[in-house]
Amino acid sequence: MSNLFTVWIAVLASATEITTSQSCTFAYWTPSDENGGDMSTTCRGADLSALPQHVYNLTDSYPDQYAVTSPCAVVPSCNSSAVQSPHFPNSCGLPLGYRSENSTQPLSPSIAADGITIKFSGGSNAPGCPGGRTLIYNFVCAADLPASNGPNATVGVSSGCTYIITWRTPLACTTTFTSASPTCGSGVETLPTPTAAQLRYQEGEIVALTHFNMATFVEDGDPGCNANNWNKKAIGANGPSGDPSTFNPTQLDTDQWASVYARVGVKGAVLTAKHGCGHLLWPTNVTLPDGSLYTYGVGKEKSAIKGDVLHMFSTSMQKANITHGFYYSFTNNFYLNVDKHTAGASKTILPGQVNVSQSEFEAIALAQVSELWSNYGSLGEIWFDGGYGGDVQAQIEKLLVKQPDAVGFGGYGVMPSPVGWVGTESGLPGGDVLWSTGLSDHGDPTSTIWEPKCCDTTLQMFDRWFYTPGCPIRSLKEMVQVYHETVGRNGVLELDFAIDRTGRVDPKHEARYGEFGDWIRTCYGTPVGSFVGSATGSVFTINLTSAQSVDRVVIRENQAHGQRIRAYMVEYSGTGAADDWKTFSTGTGVGNRFISVLAAPVKAITLRLTVTSALAEPMLKDFSVYAPCATPQ
Repeated sequence: MSNLFTVWIAVLASATEITTSQSCTFAYWTPSDENGGDMSTTCRGADLSALPQHVYNLTDSYPDQYAVTSPCAVVPSCNSSAVQSPHFPNSCGLPLGYRSENSTQPLSPSIAADGITIKFSGGSNAPGCPGGRTLIYNFVCAADLPASNGPNATVGVSSGCTYIITWRTPLACTTTFTSASPTCGSGVETLPTPTAAQLRYQEGEIVALTHFNMATFVEDGDPGCNANNWNKKAIGANGPSGDPSTFNPTQLDTDQWASVYARVGVKGAVLTAKHGCGHLLWPTNVTLPDGSLYTYGVGKEKSAIKGDVLHMFSTSMQKANITHGFYYSFTNNFYLNVDKHTAGASKTILPGQVNVSQSEFEAIALAQVSELWSNYGSLGEIWFDGGYGGDVQAQIEKLLVKQPDAVGFGGYGVMPSPVGWVGTESGLPGGDVLWSTGLSDHGDPTSTIWEPKCCDTTLQMFDRWFYTPGCPIRSLKEMVQVYHETVGRNGVLELDFAIDRTGRVDPKHEARYGEFGDWIRTCYGTPVGSFVGSATGSVFTINLTSAQSVDRVVIRENQAHGQRIRAYMVEYSGTGAADDWKTFSTGTGVGNRFISVLAAPVKAITLRLTVTSALAEPMLKDFSVYAPCATPQ
């Protein structure tokens, strides 16, 4: 590689000085206090046309090597401002992104006080980057350096095939553009926004991720079935996992599930229609390769449950005004000898198992999800846990046309309303905010892809998803922390409800869920005060009738118009005097809901929210302040 890179750079050496005639002004919308305290959204940016027009030879920590120009130019013959080292002589290499797909925003305050971030998308998708490469320039305002200063010598590489170039220059010190200068346009044309399904999902805030299937009656796991329990009753199990009659809830009551969900405040529910064992909760009409019926599920001759559990579930959710959806695992099917998307996983076929080829497994799975997505009405959410393997993507996309209003966990690339995973099942993702855009765990504020973050976690301890007799459950105190770090950081809490072996929510679980829902309503049901006035602008004020003890605020954007806020400050005054403002909290993103809680209460009569940076005019849904809540022990 190093020899090839030397040849490549030699080819470019004669073109180290390059010229360009294209405009090199980048701008963004931001609030600016220019009218005597009347905050108005204005256009700021920087003219980078005086940047050195060189090809810079940079490396990363791997080390891979790069040819990089300013965003005003392109690497000769490459049509991209940055390319990764080539894999053969005279190649242009791997383009990292194109100016034709660019977006601009203020530099993150965590990097520097002033500057701009420019993102070029649409880079090479090979090798290892199926979603394409992304190039980010972080231009840092450095008034003490000459305009001839070049970029840092090292390229940063983050998850998601994103390449970051840091460039310190006085040209990055931003200015307000006048009407005679290049402007931001409307500031809205390229702002990503959610689909109606994604907006509904985010505003719902809590989903009941319901685990109930064969693993409930044998052991928690994916799959819960294995060679040690398939044909014999294991310790703690109700029967052999290979026997459909082992799945035998004697008091099955999906209406009780809905009642418990509602007490928590759940707006959507998902049920494990098929998990890793391959056992189905509906009487499928799909056949096996030899033409015989797929009998490992309910509603069959050997089944203890003759009815359709999915129909019961769907009906109960509809009565409770809760959207319903299904989890179907393409990853594992122990009944069909499939493990990690691969058929024929074991050379030893146990009695009762069916050994199928890869194409046969995929045909069965597609036929089963076709039933799921056709026979139970409009679904709110579809789960692709572990994704899908083989060559089924195109077929899945065609089948999903049946469910245009569903969001899809793991659905990026196959459906218009994808939901992403936050990267942990702890319910405690950490960090400051979860962005509604971007494919990485916590999202990416520079991305143009809208993908809300699912924060899935369990009530049972030790990461137990299926009901496990005797397993302890998390305290109310910990569940409150989970709420603040998920819902309170612009995430959606997908909370496990592990239905017990009777077919009901266990009484101890029901009590804890009830306490959790009661706490949410008690703490955040009625604010001490809320802003009144226009939902657009940059300053929002809460005026209380008298000074009161408060310790938390809730801010909500109207995300139908995008996640616009990039920096804000909340201040409070205990007297209402003009010189009595103190900082309550500061932050970057907001999204559907952002909750700030102080370590100790303060006395306040007036609070104000000032948006100090935004991609377009901020559009607020709520700004409220609350009295202290009792901390659960």
